Amino acid sequence: MIISHKHRFVFAEIPHTASHSIAHQLLTHYDGEPIHRHHSNITIFTGNADRDTRDYFKFATVRNPLDTAVTDYNKLLGNHKGNFTNENQLRSRGGFVTDAHLQEYRFIQETGADFPAFFKKFRSKLYYNWFLVGHQHYDYVIRFERLQESFSEVLTRLGIEQVEPIGHTNPTRLKKRSYAEFYTPEMYDDVARYYGPFMESWGYEFPPEWGPLEIPRSSRLQFRALDGVASTVAQHLTLDQDHPVLSRVKGSVDRLLAR
Repeated sequence: MIISHKHRFVFAEIPHTASHSIAHQLLTHYDGEPIHRHHSNITIFTGNADRDTRDYFKFATVRNPLDTAVTDYNKLLGNHKGNFTNENQLRSRGGFVTDAHLQEYRFIQETGADFPAFFKKFRSKLYYNWFLVGHQHYDYVIRFERLQESFSEVLTRLGIEQVEPIGHTNPTRLKKRSYAEFYTPEMYDDVARYYGPFMESWGYEFPPEWGPLEIPRSSRLQFRALDGVASTVAQHLTLDQDHPVLSRVKGSVDRLLAR
């Protein structure tokens, strides 16, 4: 999380949304400084800030989850930056690699799983981005797909002149195809069931070449209920991503909503 007291903004870093690139710009050119933990939830800020600081301009990033899933797979497949075999990156040692990451990594490496097999085993559940819990606190959310345009809009709203175009400093090298090409027609109905509600909520559409897809009513209801509860909780509590209670809640929700 990045804050600037000079420009009165707070940026929450959402994984896999070019947040590293944005943070680099804010730290280098716009008087930003790190606060709290990397990828801290916005409620950590709102729950600890004084009244004046809480009114700072708050923004984050979002990305099409279909694209994110493919990025996840390719990072695991290529052992991105050696992260999944580096003990110093383990969560137990202060890193970001969880037991779930290791389970996914070993599955891909040991079985040679392609993307459909990976998706079926690990992504066949209702998609909800827990890093965006508390999204009602944001004044603006940058779209990964319109990174430069959206970042420029943030600076305009803050009354800041942009120093240089924003670059992508943490790309996934193995992802050379469009994310849509990783999905097979046999996956489309499951994608609509599990990812459709989040995409609909954030204004994303399925690739037009997939044809018309229907999001099941049950999936919409489950997503609205989950988002409603999470938003209500985020109004009153601080939600550290590593808090054991939140981890158990996330696990229970995943099991409940999985097919």
